[in-house]
Amino acid sequence: MSEAEPKPEYSEPQRKIKSVFDIGGWYKSEAYANYVAFLKRLSQSVRSQPTQSDVEVGEVASRLITMLGTFDEWIEEYQPEDMADQRYGNKAFRKWYSRLESVSTYLLDVSS
Repeated sequence: MSEAEPKPEYSEPQRKIKSVFDIGGWYKSEAYANYVAFLKRLSQSVRSQPTQSDVEVGEVASRLITMLGTFDEWIEEYQPEDMADQRYGNKAFRKWYSRLESVSTYLLDVSS
């Protein structure tokens, strides 16, 4: 950055979408345009690539994939409960999340 260019101004992220009616502003924002452009470039970069090709997976990525597999197994253990008597989300997710909290430090230690 040259001396003539002004320094960028940064602000702390704030939640802007608080209801479905706020989404229109997101669709019209520069951030949304940049996000969609990134997704399009990402999509174009993998076109014509075989989906079953052998790809070297690094150690960190491999550990992350294993951790995500563990979470996926938990989903099978905590099936959604009947929503009739639940007002704020499914109780099964609360149980799943409680388990995550109780073992998160261990999982991060094992993964690093």
